[in-house]
Amino acid sequence: MANIDALKKLAYEENNDTAGIGTWNRNSLGKAERVGNEGWVSAPLGEKTKPSDKTSYFAQLLANAKKDPAGSAEALNVLDGVAPRSYQGEADGDDDIKQPELEYLRGTQAGHAAQRYFGGSDAIRKYLIDAGKKNQKAYTDGKGGTVPYRPVDLPSLMKYLNGRKISPGQLKILRSIQNSMARAKARPSAPTA
Repeated sequence: MANIDALKKLAYEENNDTAGIGTWNRNSLGKAERVGNEGWVSAPLGEKTKPSDKTSYFAQLLANAKKDPAGSAEALNVLDGVAPRSYQGEADGDDDIKQPELEYLRGTQAGHAAQRYFGGSDAIRKYLIDAGKKNQKAYTDGKGGTVPYRPVDLPSLMKYLNGRKISPGQLKILRSIQNSMARAKARPSAPTA
């Protein structure tokens, strides 16, 4: 019997594609109320937004988005587009956030930030995706479940920009956004590829 349990555990670990950051509800940054038969409405993220669980991954990202007034509004705007919410009457909020979902949404968030604040720069989008991966790794690496607030990695950024420049104001916004990167959105459609 012990051998069967050990094999079940091994099979679960090999096939487990969770992102290691917990469930949708645990990471919730607010509630979405049902409106009519089809839609949901929730308040946008802001300085007064309180997470469901202060130790969750998204709570760390929210705290980082609020840290630097120079880019806080922009970081909150980009995080708001993908932050999980607790959906009224929905039972699947206790599902773990899967790695493919998180990666898909990380790309979505990075693309939105690059388009809105950096003229659609693919270099900035790629830099932000890498920053999101670093945020997730910092949270899941066993060092207390935190996402440290980091300065912009200028050598890495310059590699992506390949000689192009960004303004000092954009650099401040980039710092705030990168520290709140690596998101997830409540129950997105899974990527097909």
